[in-house]
Amino acid sequence: MNTTSEKKNIFTVSELTKSINNTLDKYFAFFWITGEISNFASPSSGHLYFSLKDSTALINAVIFKNQKKHLKFKPENGLQVVGFGRISIYPPRGSYQIIFEYIEPKGLGSLQLMFEQTKNRLKKEGLFDEKYKQRLPFLPQKITIVTSPTGAALQDMLKIFRQRYENLEIEIFPVVVQGQKAEKEIAEAIKNINFTKNTDLIIIARGGGSFEDLMPFNSEKVARAVFNSDIPVISGIGHETDYTITDFVSDLRAPTPTAAAEYAIPNKKDLISTLSTYEKRLEFIIKNLFDSKKDILNQKLKKLKNPYDKISEQRISLDLKTEKLIKEIEKFICIKKENNNNAKKILSHKKIEDLKISNRRHYEATVKRLCLAYSNFLKTKRLNYEKIFSKFYELGPYTTLKRGYSIIRELESKKVLRSINDFPSKGEKIEIILNDGMVNCLVEKIRKERI
Repeated sequence: MNTTSEKKNIFTVSELTKSINNTLDKYFAFFWITGEISNFASPSSGHLYFSLKDSTALINAVIFKNQKKHLKFKPENGLQVVGFGRISIYPPRGSYQIIFEYIEPKGLGSLQLMFEQTKNRLKKEGLFDEKYKQRLPFLPQKITIVTSPTGAALQDMLKIFRQRYENLEIEIFPVVVQGQKAEKEIAEAIKNINFTKNTDLIIIARGGGSFEDLMPFNSEKVARAVFNSDIPVISGIGHETDYTITDFVSDLRAPTPTAAAEYAIPNKKDLISTLSTYEKRLEFIIKNLFDSKKDILNQKLKKLKNPYDKISEQRISLDLKTEKLIKEIEKFICIKKENNNNAKKILSHKKIEDLKISNRRHYEATVKRLCLAYSNFLKTKRLNYEKIFSKFYELGPYTTLKRGYSIIRELESKKVLRSINDFPSKGEKIEIILNDGMVNCLVEKIRKERI
């Protein structure tokens, strides 16, 4: 190449980048692409960044937040997707990336994936646990139905209520049951009903429809409103084979709206029939119990004697015992009189004088013996006392004091100070007892030394 005769076509970096970008826009304006998501990131900016790869290549991708709000599922690593987008150069790094306008799971619809993701997340949080299920009222006085006022499901339910319990109070809370507004209206309806607390039971109902039609009942917002409801909730959504997240969260899932009405209220005729059966059974039990008690009473009456006969028997017995007692008393008096007379005959004046002299002599001899014994006892006790006192005096403190020792005690409490540890602090008063007097002193210094 002759660089001297030809003018060089020199690009700046920005010019070359722009030229490449224009070329890519021309040949890859918009296209469909499939691959596996990796390196997924969701920063605070609201944009979604990830890489799209297959077995041999990888390309960066982005979903801006204005497109993110249209997603029906949550992108995650390892998920195979199909997307519609365009190529763009990112000048600051000189790299290219795919800007997606639309993306969906490959092989599995985005709505189905959103359903599975929401279901798994709420299940992990425990919203489906049986321990949170509320017991339905046996006979609710008022039922509130959250449904479309124009749907056939409502008419079927009202028919069931009229057949089973015609005087039941029914409240219709009208909502949209499909479309973009449905999710918000259903969740708000449940919250408002709980705020007023003017019903005993809530039924969320909708007739059959496609999976897309039932999506409002797979909403996390609706599921949390049902879970947080203080009023029991029955879900009757779609056909028997249809399952929604609302079914898993509600206190009772009914396969159809009609079944929900049947679960909500018992049949009045059946109740009346059951009560009639219980009434007859109770009458039979009471009659048998009455007859049994009556038989027992008759048996007791047969064994029970006439009280007047019993009184007459007791009166006769009392008379007989009284006569017997009088005879015994008379006999006792006669015996005592006879003994008294015999004693008078035996005792004479002479015998009484002899008895007095004998008793006096016996008394004097007894007194002498007692005086002698008491005198000997006093002598013995006096000798013992003198021995004990002499021993006590030898061992007592006064003998110790005479030998040159002293007793030290606190002045006020009179507590004897036996150890250096017992002494009060410096400046306190103590008392020293000697053989011939006492001395009051002040403590000036304490030294712990052995003699």
